[in-house]
Parts: sequence; C-alpha cells; structure tokens
Amino acid sequence: MIYCAKCGAPNQANATFCAKCGEKLVKPAQSSQPTQPVQQVQQVQPVKPAKTVKKRADLKQTRKWKKPILITAAVLLVLLAGYGFGKSYYAKDKQIDRIISVLKDPSQDLSPYVKTDDSSFQLTKKSVRPLQTYYKENKTAANNLGSKWKNQEELDASFKKSVSLGEDGHYFFLFPKYKLMVKTYSPTVVTNHKNSTIKMNGKNVGKLSASGDYYQKKLDPVIAGRYTFSVSANLSGKTISPSPVKLDLFSNHQVSLNITTGSFTVSSVPNGEVYINDKKVADLDDKGQASFKDYQITSGMSLYVKKSGIGKSDTIHNFDQYVTAPADQGNDSDQENDSDDDSQSSDQIKAVNGRCVLTPSWPGLASSEDAEDLLQDIWDDNDSEDWVNGSSNTGYLSIKKLHDNWDDSDSVSDYNEVVNVLSTSPAGGGKTYVNYTVTHKLSYTGDKDDTSVTDTYQKGIISQDSDGDYLLEKLGTPNAK
Repeated sequence: MIYCAKCGAPNQANATFCAKCGEKLVKPAQSSQPTQPVQQVQQVQPVKPAKTVKKRADLKQTRKWKKPILITAAVLLVLLAGYGFGKSYYAKDKQIDRIISVLKDPSQDLSPYVKTDDSSFQLTKKSVRPLQTYYKENKTAANNLGSKWKNQEELDASFKKSVSLGEDGHYFFLFPKYKLMVKTYSPTVVTNHKNSTIKMNGKNVGKLSASGDYYQKKLDPVIAGRYTFSVSANLSGKTISPSPVKLDLFSNHQVSLNITTGSFTVSSVPNGEVYINDKKVADLDDKGQASFKDYQITSGMSLYVKKSGIGKSDTIHNFDQYVTAPADQGNDSDQENDSDDDSQSSDQIKAVNGRCVLTPSWPGLASSEDAEDLLQDIWDDNDSEDWVNGSSNTGYLSIKKLHDNWDDSDSVSDYNEVVNVLSTSPAGGGKTYVNYTVTHKLSYTGDKDDTSVTDTYQKGIISQDSDGDYLLEKLGTPNAK
C-alpha cells in the first residue's frame, strides 16, 4: 500500500496517482528489510501539518474581510442612533421650548439663540440680557410666543417685528437651527438740564448735546428689551438724582428723562421743621420762613410742618401741581393732578410776587379772617360769651374797664376801634396765637381834636368750644404805638 503524502489516503502499491485527491504518489525506497509497516506510517505523518497551516491561512483570510464589515456596521448603527437622537433633540418644538426657557431666565446665556438685524451688534450674555429681563417680568407673553411659533408652518426671519423666530443654518448639516430674530434700536435720550449725567443700566451714555431748551444723545444700537435709566444734575449747588426708571425699548422712540424742579416758600411757625413726602428737608427761621430753589418735583408731593410742643400741621397734598407746570416730553401718558380739596389752593397755597407760598393749616388754627371777625366783635361789643370763662376772663375785664372809663368820661363824646390781624399761628392743642393791632379813635366834646392811638397785641390766644365756635382765651400783650 502507498499512502498519499497530501491527503493520507491508502492506494495500491502499483498506483501512480492518488485515487482520492489525484496527487502524484511517491513510492518508498526499497529496503533490505522485508517489512517496515511502522516506517511507512512515520513517513506519512510529517506531511499532516501542511493541512493545519492551510486551515489557519483560510481562517486569517476570513477574519480580514469580516473586520471591515463589522466596523462599517457599527458605524452605521452609531449614525442611525445619532440621527434618531438628533431628529428628536433638534425637533422644532423642542428647540422652541429650550429657547423660551432661556428667554425667561436672565441668569442663562441667551446669545447663542439670538440673531439681530444689525450684523455689527456684538452678541454676548450681557448685551442680550435686557430682552430676558423684559420676558422674566412678562412670562405669559413669552409662553404665548412659544405656542404661536409651534403652530406656525412658516416662521418669520425678516426682522419685521421686534422679536420673531426663524431658521439660521443647520445642526450637523441635517437639522434646521432656529433662532430668535431680534431687532436693535437707537433711541434718543433727552433731559432738560445742562451738564446732566444719564446712565443706562448703570453705564454712562456719554456727553449730551444741546437742542433748543433740551440736551440729548442718540444711543448706540441696543437690543429690544427692558432697560433702567437714571439721570442726575447739579442744580443750585445740590445734586438732584430722581429715582431710576425702567423703560421697555421696542422702538426708536424718544426717552425723556427730564428733571422737574420748582421754587417756592414755606411759611409757618417760627423754628418749625418742614417735611416733604414724610422726610425732613428744612428748618424754618425765626420768622417761620424757608425758601426752596430748584427743588426736585415729583408727582403727588405732600408737605407738612412740625414743631415741638405744638405738634404737626395739616398736610398739603399734591402741591407739586401748583409749584411748577408738568414737564414736557413725558414717557407716560399725561394725567391730570386732581386734588381732593380744591380750596387748599387758596387757603394754603398762594402766589406772592410770582412765587408760590405754602402755608399749611393746623388743627383748630383760626384763619386771619376768622380771628379778625372775633376780635372786631369783642372790641365793638365785648360780649362775655365771646370769651373763655366769660366775664371772669382778665382780658374781658380789661376791655370793659377801658370802655367804662370812656363811657363815663364827660370829655369823650364817641369812640370806635378797628382791628387788623397781623398773623395767626398754632399754639398747640388746637389753639391759635394771634398778633394784631387795635386802632382806638376817640372824639371829644368841645374844641379838642379827635385822636387815634394804635396798640399792637402779641400772642393773643384763640380757642374753640365744643361746638367749634371760636372764643378769645387771652387778649395778648399790648405795645402802644
């Protein structure tokens, strides 16, 4: 038998080719030994590794083409998964939800979601914050925008509106990128005092230029939104700084930051304290006077006077409308300043030589007219019912004695007295100090000429009874002229 060196199949001894694989057979060399069965097997076995080497080569070749297929499949799976995620994450409605969420929160950076109509406008977290500040205070408006944009098939990227939504490129060249299309504006700020300083969101806008009676500055482009403006000016040696105002800029309209001022005088009790809007602002002098020049005026101002031992005066409400005319170019709609007490303009607010004089009334204080009527009646008739404590009042007795002397005099044929009130002021406890003069005119019998003597009375006191009628409590101290 002859074994094939290639496949190991047994063949007839006289065969030339392997009956199984066709390989040419190699006949073993003749030996003197008759039989070598074992050697024949040993000659065949070394050939078997050739079969193992071929199998390993085939396996290696198979692995070579399988690896790129697996890599390609993995890449395709990743791409498909990424596309599925991107299609969901970058869906129009979800992008709008993220934009609206950031739009209402100034602590987040909105700039990646914004495109403006001015390519030179620098988009930063700070520069777009005013838009977020506005929508933080107007969340319903922001939510309504989101709902509207979701329902719009075609969005507006033309900047026709202050804020709209439009496409601006793509994410990964596949998914539309949506952004806020926001307009920018260059409003003009105006004030009415020279050398004023205007700040927008805490930053000085720069030097103002004169324009007629006003001073103005056109601002660099700013994004639509809410801004805080402040103005200050040095007037009559004082720095006037009205409270900052918040304004919404959604157009190029003019921003008025006028400082309304007025000049006036307060007249009341000597050495009293003047309060405006519940804040002490001045002391009255020994004559009860205090003057104010270029004082900042705001809407709805109130004024009263206090003095130790006397108390607090009545409050003059809304006196600002009498001190100066309303400023022009207001940002808000004009409103009339109506006063609850129209009479206060004549009783407590008067124009003297073109200047407004404020004279606050006091609880129980008798007006000059009321005081003069009471005193004139007393000096004419001296009725005890017009006196506190009636006929026992020392003042009543003093006038009675004077009149009795004239009535009993043979030389006095007639007399009359004229009262002129100089001033009234609060005495505390609902009482009134009154300073006045009495001119005594006497006619005589015979050839003696008529005489006229004027006495000045200081610190007379008027009070009220339970019915609110005025009574004279103290005649006052006379000083003859």
